[in-house]
Amino acid sequence: PIFNSGHKSIMVWGCIAHSVKGLLIKLEFPPIIMSEKGQRQGRGLCAKEYVAQVLEGPLKNFFDKMEQQWMCLMLVVRDGAPAYTSHLTKSA
Repeated sequence: PIFNSGHKSIMVWGCIAHSVKGLLIKLEFPPIIMSEKGQRQGRGLCAKEYVAQVLEGPLKNFFDKMEQQWMCLMLVVRDGAPAYTSHLTKSA
């Protein structure tokens, strides 16, 4: 038997630099699709959504603010999530 807990998951993104906390952003996912067998077929955050929700908004703003405040080159460190490693993400 399958038991559904009824819980919902969210994904958040945040950043820190030089002990300064950036915003914590709730990321929006595409809708979940149900298969013919009644199984959920959702996908995680794809590169296009990551660029739109993170790179072109809160990360860019935080990055620019930190470079001005600290007057030095800032580097972005990421884990190996697929949304980070796509060609679209690297060119953004």
